[in-house]
Amino acid sequence: MNEADNGQCWPPRGGGMGALVRATDWSATPLGPLEQWSIALRVAASLVLESRFPKILLWGEQLIQIYNDGYQPILGAKHPRAMGQPTAECWPEVWHFNGPIYERVAQGETVYLEDQEYILYPTRDREVYYLTICYSPVRDERGTVAGVLVTLIDMTRRREAENESARLLTESRASQRILQQWFDQAPGFIALLRGPNHVLEKVNAAYYQLIGHREVLGRPLFDALPDVRNQGFEQILDTVYRSGEPFSGRNLRVVLQRAPNGPLTEAFIDLTYQPVRDANGAVTGIFAQGYDVTEPYRFAQALRDSEERFRLAAESSSLGTFDWNIPQGALRFSAEARAIFDVDQEVIHIEDAYARIHPGDVELVKESIDRCIASDGEERYEVKHRVVHRNGTVRWAHVIGRVRFEQQKDGSNAVGRFIGVIWDITEQHQLVEALREADRRKDRFLATLAHELRNPLAPIRQAVHISRSPNVTERQLRWSQDVIERQVEHMALLLDDLLDVSRISQGRLELRKSQVRLADVIDAALETSRPIIEGKRHTLTIDMADHDISLQADPLRLAQVLSNLLANAAKYTDAGGRIWLSVGADATHVIISVLDNGVGLEPESLPLIFEMFSQVSSVMDRSEGGLGIGLALTKGLVDLHGGTIEVMSTGLGKGAEFVVRLPLPEVRSAPPTAAAPAPRTEAAPCKVLLADDNIDALESLALLLSLDGHDVLCARDGEEAVALAARERPDVAIFDIGMPCLNGYDAARRIRDQDWGKSMMLIALTGWGSSEDQRRATEAGFDHHCTKPIDPARLNPWLIEAVARRGPALA
Repeated sequence: MNEADNGQCWPPRGGGMGALVRATDWSATPLGPLEQWSIALRVAASLVLESRFPKILLWGEQLIQIYNDGYQPILGAKHPRAMGQPTAECWPEVWHFNGPIYERVAQGETVYLEDQEYILYPTRDREVYYLTICYSPVRDERGTVAGVLVTLIDMTRRREAENESARLLTESRASQRILQQWFDQAPGFIALLRGPNHVLEKVNAAYYQLIGHREVLGRPLFDALPDVRNQGFEQILDTVYRSGEPFSGRNLRVVLQRAPNGPLTEAFIDLTYQPVRDANGAVTGIFAQGYDVTEPYRFAQALRDSEERFRLAAESSSLGTFDWNIPQGALRFSAEARAIFDVDQEVIHIEDAYARIHPGDVELVKESIDRCIASDGEERYEVKHRVVHRNGTVRWAHVIGRVRFEQQKDGSNAVGRFIGVIWDITEQHQLVEALREADRRKDRFLATLAHELRNPLAPIRQAVHISRSPNVTERQLRWSQDVIERQVEHMALLLDDLLDVSRISQGRLELRKSQVRLADVIDAALETSRPIIEGKRHTLTIDMADHDISLQADPLRLAQVLSNLLANAAKYTDAGGRIWLSVGADATHVIISVLDNGVGLEPESLPLIFEMFSQVSSVMDRSEGGLGIGLALTKGLVDLHGGTIEVMSTGLGKGAEFVVRLPLPEVRSAPPTAAAPAPRTEAAPCKVLLADDNIDALESLALLLSLDGHDVLCARDGEEAVALAARERPDVAIFDIGMPCLNGYDAARRIRDQDWGKSMMLIALTGWGSSEDQRRATEAGFDHHCTKPIDPARLNPWLIEAVARRGPALA
């Protein structure tokens, strides 16, 4: 053991306080003998004893005093017994004020007091001190606050000098030369104001610097500085002058010119207004003194803002701290960290902490810590891992920390502590995963949509090539036409499903309810779904005991619900499977069940099955594919009917059952009588004007109408369409909306502005089919609005109506 270790050369020799420290019997104090003092205590005590500024060190729970020569004058008669004495016993007269400050410092806070008044009794007499003091925490080798370092500056003499200066202002003008010298040398700004108008009689250099070196002497304050008006200073000065009571303010905001003819800028000042009295005690003026604290104020404000942001971040993220003594294996948690790890004790063994980490993340955590240790503390530890609570709940934690090394007696470094912060990110992690899943589903949907649109395009393209072949037979030509018609219908259904889901989500899909027989709805659904059921050779069993069930529903949409469920069962059941459709009713609801013995569902798939773009399996697993919107559309339509739908499955390979419940009307009425369909009436030949910038769409529709005997005119933009309408006066004009030169809306308006166009039938044919698009078409003058692709049969009743409108204007 060397001399430093046995305490022979410590504390430093020289200086009265060093000798006093060596002479003090420290074994009688809570600090114990000098040779047993910790390194942290020795370092802190040496810092105090060797400083030229007044300093005192308060150590341990009883705050035992160790002070230097500079502090001795403040102690007065309390020296030398104050050395080693608890500060509460030494200074009982200020303990009510200092005690709470020491509690704040014990929490790691540094407290700074400027020009603080203290009433002390260094002797038997009461004395007033004005001290600027900094209370700083001192930490031991473990990083725990073990003491308080007090550094102070005695401002008493300066305060007395300021008071004396104010007194001297009331005396003879013979002292003005001395006073002006003191003014000019003062660190703060000073001004003497005379009379009720506050005429500036004297100002110092610091005051001139504050106001931008403007000439102000001999003028009323607010005439000389009009930019300071209406900021509250007039009222303060008037009150001080009338009442004779001084005013003191800190961090007062003022907006003024800081440079001659410069812009208005914001400043902050500490300011005192002291009334000046004559020999009879009457107030004759005001002594103004203060400091420009703009920069310190902004720095302090920025610091407060930063601390507040950190506090809010800590509170909002449940920020906790931890301190792991690596050699001892002891891990200390803050209250927030204990909540995250679901432990009750403040200190636990590291292995107990590892037991809380999810088994799949333990190796990641250990490898990351080892990597930080291997980097000699240069690499920061940052890991996101799972924590398993005692009730089985899994939470996500974000941990950031560093490894600290401690110097050994031989000068080497050894791993000491691992400290850091931790916060619960479970909600953030779940949100990120939800966004990732939504993005994955979007990508799957786009890929599926491309796949579903390419599927019908391939046979359409092949059928077109076959129909153009010079060797094509009549049978092959009819086959090609059938292929094109089927695939176009398939594409139209895909687009209709997408539009229906969009309308439901936006609340724009309206049902056309009527009293319908459920048996008729089921027949319509079977007609739609039977091809896929029979194509896969499934056995369909229908159990419907009551064929007279009727309800208020949209027959088309309800048939769509059932056909979707039947098609879904057929799609996800291997060939030769079984499907059961059963219908029943209770007192208030119709209950429809679709059951299959197909692939079934995993438990985690059940909550997602009705969401947009979700599919039980990848489209690669089932040749039928699909957009993943059929069940979402089905649920939306059931909801619009005021019903519910649920899915049940006991697992993969065990089939699935969908159950729909629809409300029955309060009074069961007789089933409606189905009206016989009216025979179709063909439209008489008429003159039709078509306008579309899509040449294929234009020519194909023109050909179909021509085959029905109509006289068809074609235009490729809005301008050409209006000109043809004016010259040919057609019975019907069918316009695309998005055309060059003149769009369909404007073309319709021009026609309606003409006498010959007021009774003409106008039909909007477009790819946009929202209610807003229909409203705009009506406002532009169109009689009807339809979306592409249009079934020529749908045009037939409108053409009949157009012929009926013929009159002199169109003759």
